[in-house]
This record gives sequence, structure tokens and C-alpha cells, in this order.
Amino acid sequence: MISKKVVYGGIFAASVFAGAVGEIILPGYGKDIAYSIQSYTGCRFVGFDLNPLECATVGFVSSSAGEFSQYLGLFPGNFDHKDFFAYAAGSIISFGIEKFLRHQKSLENLALEN
Repeated sequence: MISKKVVYGGIFAASVFAGAVGEIILPGYGKDIAYSIQSYTGCRFVGFDLNPLECATVGFVSSSAGEFSQYLGLFPGNFDHKDFFAYAAGSIISFGIEKFLRHQKSLENLALEN
């Protein structure tokens, strides 16, 4: 049986790769999507006692904080309000992947019971 930490570590590693590939497909936004996925998996990996929706919120808020600090001039970079949509997309993707994996695990458990 694979541990949760291995699964979340794998998702994190995949998001780093996806960020690089996503930057080719969606220039300027691929990495932004990956940032919120990484924040989400970091939240789940560290083992905070938060449910998936709360970790999706952490992913969005933590990613958005960096963007907002660019707006205030506290952090180098170019502020782009569209990045918030990319952060939301990454959080939704993360939440959806976990829900899908949990559903698959539920189906496997039902199959084992029968």
C-alpha cells in the first residue's frame, strides 16, 4: 500500500513538471497553476489537520498573496490580475484530483468487500 506522503510527493513533483510544460502551452499562466497545486500538496503533505477544501483555499490564498504583494510593490514582478484565475484553476484541479482519488479508493474498497 502506498502512503499518503508518497502520493502527495508524486503530485507535487508532477506539478513542477506540469508547470514547465504548462508554461509552453499557457505562457505566463502554466507556472501560476502549478504554484497553487504545489501549495495544496504542501498543505496535505505536511499533514495539517485540514480537509481538501481547506487546503484548496490555502493553495489559492498563499499563491494570491505573492501576486498581491507584486501589486503593492513589495515583491518583484509584474502584477497580472489574470493570475488569480490561474491560481483558482490550480486549486480546483488539486481539489478535483483528490476527490477523484478518494472516490477510486472507495470503489476499490467496495470491490474488496464483495
